[in-house]
Amino acid sequence: FGRSIADLEMMLDAMAESPVAKPAATRTFRIGVVRGYFHDNATPETRSLHDALAAKLAGSGFHVDEAQLPPIFNYVQPALRTMVRVEAASAHEHLFQAHRETYAAKIRALIETGMLVDGPAYVRALRVWRKYQREMTKVFDNLDVLMTPAAPGTAPDLTSTGDPVMN
Repeated sequence: FGRSIADLEMMLDAMAESPVAKPAATRTFRIGVVRGYFHDNATPETRSLHDALAAKLAGSGFHVDEAQLPPIFNYVQPALRTMVRVEAASAHEHLFQAHRETYAAKIRALIETGMLVDGPAYVRALRVWRKYQREMTKVFDNLDVLMTPAAPGTAPDLTSTGDPVMN
């Protein structure tokens, strides 16, 4: 973390074994505003703040345009859930058998479900994930970053991590 880009550049130079060349700013930074899923699942207040920020950035000299996510975005979640379950089961394989009761119920269910996934299903999930990565990379052919609400609304109280709809 740093207070500014200049601080981070100084830290990078100090940590790197040789000076890191900094590219000259040759073009306007391109921001893609994502609507659809994230916008639709945000509260009206969040949507309003998001739109106001996009307008402010555009008024400050940034190139702000609407961005379309590839169709595979709508289908990648089941593959991702399969991968997370299998990888959690693999990571906890040795401890889980001996200490199953010490795991919280949701984590225990995640690991147990991951143990049930067969190899071909995991490989199919990885293939979908790789296709998703290739398709998402193309989004950045004409954009530098995507801007979208990260959560439906304001942060919840300490009894919850919030609505997982944006995860």
